[in-house]
Amino acid sequence: MTGRDRHFYPMFDHCNPCKIKYNFVGRMESFKNDVMCLLDRWDDKYGSNITFSDFEKENDVRMAHSQISRLFGMRDGIEKCITLHEALRRVWKVLQIRGIIPILSNFTFTVEDSVQMKQQDWKNVLTNVIENIPNRQSVKSQRSEALAEAFNLVDPSDIQTYTETYDNDFSLLGYDKTPPSLKHTRKDRP
Repeated sequence: MTGRDRHFYPMFDHCNPCKIKYNFVGRMESFKNDVMCLLDRWDDKYGSNITFSDFEKENDVRMAHSQISRLFGMRDGIEKCITLHEALRRVWKVLQIRGIIPILSNFTFTVEDSVQMKQQDWKNVLTNVIENIPNRQSVKSQRSEALAEAFNLVDPSDIQTYTETYDNDFSLLGYDKTPPSLKHTRKDRP
């Protein structure tokens, strides 16, 4: 794996499943249930009582706040390349792609708004958007739609290389190498 960023190592290589005997493996598809299971185990063992009133909403708010904190933490470096307004617009789009805020929630802020609003103001705006989503499931489906759209842009030979590189991960973790949601989305390009 020389020359490859460690963030993109196959999990099989990164987590050493043959050397480490894991007693729990969580998955993003069942994240909420997995976290609740771990918290129940933690509560049984240590007597803690961690609860959520709305796990998904609270997690989305944390994710949005994290994106804003990250942007403001790197603000000086970012503004050497793009304006704060453009960076905030990109964060907004990322949150839409990740299914955290609705795709129909337009970024209506001006350049002046971007400069005048403080980090906490942005967090408040995003919290308000997230807390007022009428149909969370439709917003979550945006993520799958974005994945399918991106998948359509990838060259088939790159998909084959990816599949071969992560073959052990697919097998070990029980993932389909070509998920049903992506099997027939690719359109032939000229």
